[in-house]
Amino acid sequence: MLNKGKLNLCLNWIRDDKIMEWTKDWLQDQTPDYFWEIPASSTGKYHPNYTTKKGGLVLHTKAVFQIALDQLDNKVWSFDKKERDIILSAILLHDTRKLGIPKEKYTVSNHAVLVADAIRKECKSGSVRARIADAISTHMGQWNKDFKTDETIAPLPSTELQFFVHLCDYLASRKYMEINWERVKV
Repeated sequence: MLNKGKLNLCLNWIRDDKIMEWTKDWLQDQTPDYFWEIPASSTGKYHPNYTTKKGGLVLHTKAVFQIALDQLDNKVWSFDKKERDIILSAILLHDTRKLGIPKEKYTVSNHAVLVADAIRKECKSGSVRARIADAISTHMGQWNKDFKTDETIAPLPSTELQFFVHLCDYLASRKYMEINWERVKV
């Protein structure tokens, strides 16, 4: 049996009940079962060692989330409460279709767009959910091209919120970053 509650501590940091419940529902109902079990990198090349084993993608997601919490406490950023929750929701969902639908053997280069498009199908343009989708679709930053064709498959971040989500994901993916899980809030 899969433990889909592995991100519940993270969900508790989302203050807006509607965003939190929607994010929880997405994780429960719209996230493929493989998300909870696969490594963060299918080849082991692009993420730290602690994320390259079974369950590593969830650990990567928690690391991104922890980096976001720490940065949001750093008064350099001027996000309001709604933007903060949009960021946290986007981070929890950003890699939920990493191997595509149906599941492929390796990371699909358009995984960010797969999640974002699925979210956009159920919301209005400009809504909170659409903003979450926008942050997800741009989370890969400059690595927004197909691995094989070099075709652009995702937009680049263009807002401070999108850059923030990308930066947190980027930092968590650095191979030199090891997490002391005893000191993590989530």
